[in-house]
Amino acid sequence: MTSTIDSRALVSEDHKARLLQAMALLVACRGYADISVADVVREAGVSKRTFYEHFTNKEQCCLCLFQAAADSALRTLRKSVNPELVWRDQLDFALGNYLGHLADGHELLRALFIDIHYMGIEGLMLRRSIIDSLASFMQETVTVPSSGGLFERNRAVAAVGAIHELVMQQIELGRGAQLREIVPLCCDIVAAMAGEATSARA
Repeated sequence: MTSTIDSRALVSEDHKARLLQAMALLVACRGYADISVADVVREAGVSKRTFYEHFTNKEQCCLCLFQAAADSALRTLRKSVNPELVWRDQLDFALGNYLGHLADGHELLRALFIDIHYMGIEGLMLRRSIIDSLASFMQETVTVPSSGGLFERNRAVAAVGAIHELVMQQIELGRGAQLREIVPLCCDIVAAMAGEATSARA
């Protein structure tokens, strides 16, 4: 009995993964607005019934994809923390890996950073959640160089927002695959926010 339940669970997860992979491919190629549930199930090789066993609608499927992509990028960022490096080199290494991760999936970047704005309140809430997660990561890992103090929350959020704005600009210019070029500027933004935080408390 247990093996049967486990088998069904594995099949279910496999179907969900195939649906998310299909959504990723279609969104990257055609954009969110131009695809339907029928397109997704055709690409995934499953039935509509299977789709609706996992997702309420196309929007929920795409939001799930965006969350999975954001989680993957954050895992890359967490793995890139190297406390043995000096402060600025830590920034350069971590942000280089993060932006490199995004660049490696640049075909999907437009949907992740731009199409999410067309998904109503749930899309905006997810975007806010992603920014908050990245800001929390900065607070956990970035210390103010001169004092060793914490990175103030609003300044961490501002740094993340500025970096995401630069990423969106690169996407709009068709340069999503060249995101590593903005690593030095992104490091400057984080360093400036941390430095200003120190001055504000002085």
